[in-house]
Amino acid sequence: MNHQNRSLKLVLAVILGGIAASALLSYAIYRNVLRPARLREDAFAAILDGRLKADAAGTVNLPAEFAAASIDGKAYVTVETTRTLWALFVQDRGSGSTLRGYAFCNQPATARVSTTLELNYPIPTRDGAAAATPPAPTKIIVSIKRVLNPVCYEVAHERG
Repeated sequence: MNHQNRSLKLVLAVILGGIAASALLSYAIYRNVLRPARLREDAFAAILDGRLKADAAGTVNLPAEFAAASIDGKAYVTVETTRTLWALFVQDRGSGSTLRGYAFCNQPATARVSTTLELNYPIPTRDGAAAATPPAPTKIIVSIKRVLNPVCYEVAHERG
């Protein structure tokens, strides 16, 4: 009986350890992937309906409820002459103006044949700090890496 009790305790410990590991993994996925994705969608909706407004350079300072949508707590809005509105949420930033992020578009029915976009984004100074707000928006060319859904694109700017 003593051997059976030890075996049962070991099996139970392994099962509980697996459940705990699964819970930690699920929380990490929620915190680092699902929650920021939902916040980006919600922040983009708030930009579209006018609850969040861009400054003259196209920058939206995201309120606390949306701040985790972007690593710098900002969205960068570009409005094309065709009235197409883009919002860039930065996911990862490298040296210079190198970045990875997500671009949302207000015209999902518009077929984008291009593999690049010209979007507003402040070019950091040489010391890495963001440049002072320019009188006109600063533009960078981002490459579309993949289409996530009709209104969301994974993008990257790889030149510093």
